[in-house]
Amino acid sequence: MYLKSEYLDSADIDKSTFLRLYASMEKEFAHTMPARISAFSRSLLESLPVHEWRRRRLSNIDCLATAINLIRGLIVLPSTFGVVALFENHDQREKVRLWLLESRIYPAILWPMDNMDAAPVDRDFSQRMLFLHADPRWRERDMHRVAEQVAASLNQRGGARVGQPDR
Repeated sequence: MYLKSEYLDSADIDKSTFLRLYASMEKEFAHTMPARISAFSRSLLESLPVHEWRRRRLSNIDCLATAINLIRGLIVLPSTFGVVALFENHDQREKVRLWLLESRIYPAILWPMDNMDAAPVDRDFSQRMLFLHADPRWRERDMHRVAEQVAASLNQRGGARVGQPDR
């Protein structure tokens, strides 16, 4: 993760070298026994502003949930690390997911149950939900951008509007 951080901060390493080293490290995990945390890693952990990160993440969750809640037709379920948006159906969820990916916003589908023997209610939830992250590095404007892109994707079919609560 330190190497990734250095790469993302424009360290003097090209992408192909970074990817080669990263893949090599991932491969080694299969052959390595778990070890204690290194002194280097421990000192890094002790320096992290975890309380500030948590405060920012919770603030982002609140901001995103409020903004998404103004989009007609969605059910908003704030969670520990982001917001679950529950769509009317699977096709609507997929349309929004693909739109967001094209907009360089990367939602997640938690607990996909397409090939599982799950209860119908659980499978339905899995196929309609989309998890929207609320990273503590982001700001309020980023949360509003996510909500605006969700609304824009739904507007493509003549549906939702941001700023007009469901009545």
